[in-house]
Amino acid sequence: MNPFSKNKQHEVIYWDITGKCNAHCKYCFTGNMGHPEGIEIDIDSFSKAFQILKSNNLIGDNSCLHLYVWGEPTLHPKLGEIISIIQNNGVHYKLSTNFGRKIDFQKNWFYNLDGIIISMCGFSQESYNKMHRLNFEIVKDNIVNLVKNATKESYDTQKIRIAHHIYQFNVEEIPDLFRFTKELNLEYHPYYAVFGDLDMAYRFTHGQLTPEEWKSVSTEIFGNQIFKRIQNNPKNGCRQFDRLVLDEYCNILTCCCLPRNHTSYKICNLFEPDFLEKLSNWMPDNNCLYCIKNGLSQYDGNGIGHFNIKNLTMG
Repeated sequence: MNPFSKNKQHEVIYWDITGKCNAHCKYCFTGNMGHPEGIEIDIDSFSKAFQILKSNNLIGDNSCLHLYVWGEPTLHPKLGEIISIIQNNGVHYKLSTNFGRKIDFQKNWFYNLDGIIISMCGFSQESYNKMHRLNFEIVKDNIVNLVKNATKESYDTQKIRIAHHIYQFNVEEIPDLFRFTKELNLEYHPYYAVFGDLDMAYRFTHGQLTPEEWKSVSTEIFGNQIFKRIQNNPKNGCRQFDRLVLDEYCNILTCCCLPRNHTSYKICNLFEPDFLEKLSNWMPDNNCLYCIKNGLSQYDGNGIGHFNIKNLTMG
């Protein structure tokens, strides 16, 4: 029996409905084009794949479907139809977005919505020019409009999280973003920025970055926090073993941090007739074991450490 529980009913499922992003974060393999750009899943494939998950008891009433991995879900032209499929099946869902494109958040989308994560790289156009390379005013307007719509629908705005990626260049903007968040009654969640590219994280910890990469990292990333987290990470497991992660091609992935051109990228595809057998028999390979041994296994999009704002003056 597979000891890593990928073949059981899951409370958390990550599903990239589009394999592309409008942001250009240099430390993310989607933003820096570290792998070939993906596609948008078509509605028919999503619906069929969803029913496969449900009929095989991989997803149930207690599941929450996160409509993202490293792609930007609001880029999908039929996001509303995807949300309706999930809602009509009584399943809850979450969204994560950079809010970099103007979007009208529909009132019916709040039903069964367990939360929204809004990824921000600072609180100025200057910071956005350095990382996301999006229009900061559009991001702000989208957040304000989202809160207005949420309030109209009596949606708990504390379920809307501002995920503030802390870089060396945006620390001074923390008070302004903190105030903005609190004025809108949102959750403020600052944490030190990570390498969303696992290969880059590995090369950083082993001193193998290129001179150009070192120059960038040394002035932007809090490297000491990365080493601190890796040193404290457990070396005997990985949270990925108890999750399902899918891409827009309906592949079940071994890990959310591997680019699609990696040799260990996927376990199987949902449309394969023997996919459940492959999933049940899956075991971590040498790549997984090496990652665990080196303390990188807990290194995912949740960040490498929370930024302590208790002693920070917000006046």
